[in-house]
Amino acid sequence: MKSLISAAILSTVALTNAALPSKVYASSTVNTHMSSHSQYDFSSLADGIRIVNQLKMGISPSEQAWQQLFSHNAYQLVFSISDLTQEKLKNRFEIAFLPMKAVHFDALNAFEKQEVKHLRTALYNLDWINEYKNMLTGSNAVERSLALANQWIPKAFQSKQATQYVFGFFGQNAHASAVGVVLDPYLGYLSDLHAPFELGAHELHHNLRAKIKLTKPLDRENGFDRAIDHLQHEGVANLIDKSRFLEAQSPFSDEIKNYFASELKKAPNYVIALNKVMSEAASDHKNADFMTFQKVGLPLWGHVVGWYMTQTIVKAGMKEQLVESMVAPRSFPHLYNQAVERLGTQQPQFSQAVVDVYRQRASLSL
Repeated sequence: MKSLISAAILSTVALTNAALPSKVYASSTVNTHMSSHSQYDFSSLADGIRIVNQLKMGISPSEQAWQQLFSHNAYQLVFSISDLTQEKLKNRFEIAFLPMKAVHFDALNAFEKQEVKHLRTALYNLDWINEYKNMLTGSNAVERSLALANQWIPKAFQSKQATQYVFGFFGQNAHASAVGVVLDPYLGYLSDLHAPFELGAHELHHNLRAKIKLTKPLDRENGFDRAIDHLQHEGVANLIDKSRFLEAQSPFSDEIKNYFASELKKAPNYVIALNKVMSEAASDHKNADFMTFQKVGLPLWGHVVGWYMTQTIVKAGMKEQLVESMVAPRSFPHLYNQAVERLGTQQPQFSQAVVDVYRQRASLSL
C-alpha cells in the first residue's frame, strides 16, 4: 500500500539534522523476543539494534548481518508490499547512524530526511520498547483494533481472529496486504499514545479487505480498476484513523498535517480532474493508464479523494451501503453520486460515462 504516513514528520524529533545518537545498547537489555504464536512479533528488533550499534561505532555490518536482519518476516513483508528495497533501507540506516555517511544527510530529499530522523529518534533511547510491548498486551490492542476494522467490513467477511502484528525498524510507515500487517514499532508506539488502536485498525482493515471475495475480481493492471481499488480501500480505512491524525495533539508535525489538510480542501477539484481524464479514457477503458489518473486526480494514492468520497457517503446516511459496496468496488463512483444527490449539495459527481465504464467492467470476464 502507498501510505500517507510515509510523508509524515514526527514533531517529537529533537535531534539536529547532522546529530548522530551516541548511545550503544546491548540488545539483551530490551525484551524483543516474542513467541511465534504471539499476536505481536518483535523478533527482528534485536538484529536491528545490533546493526545500529555497529554503525554507531563506525563499523559497516557484513552482508551476512544485513541478510540476517532482512530475513525476518517484518522486512520480507515490507519489501513485498511497499516500494522500499534492501538497498534503500541499508542506505537509510547508514546515513542515520554511520558517522562517515552523516555528510550525505543534507543531500537527501525532504521525505527521506524525515525517515532518517525517525530512525535516529527511535533508536536513541530504547526504553519505550518494553513500554510499548506492555501497552499492546495489557490493552488487548490487536483485538480492539480488529473491532474497529470490522465495523467497515461486510459482515460475511468480518474476522474474529486478527493477523499477527509484525514489527521492524524501517521508517514512519505501516503496511498491510492479505499476507500480513507490518508496522515500524516507534510509529506504532507514538500513534497508540495519541489515538489508541486506530493505526493498527487502518492496517487490519487493508488486511481483511484484501481477503474479501469480490463479486467480480479487479484487474489491477487496468487503470480504471486500479484507481477504484486505491480510492475505496484508502477511503474507507481513512474513516478509522485520519480524523485524529489531523488533530493538533497528533504526534505528526504541523507540516504534514497542514499539507494533508490543504490537499483535502482541493478534493472537489481533484474529483473534477479525475472525472475528466476518466471520461476521456472511457471509450478505450481496457487500455486505460493508471498513472495518468494518479497524476491528475489521485494525490497521495487515494487518501485524499477516496476519503472525501467516503465521508460524503457516510454523511448522507449510507454507511451500510458503503460497507456492502466493498464486495463490488466498481459501484463506488455511483454510490458517491447517489450520496451527493441525497445531500442536495453542489459537490462534483462522476459522469454517466465513468459510471457506465465501471458497470461494463463489472460484467466482463476478467
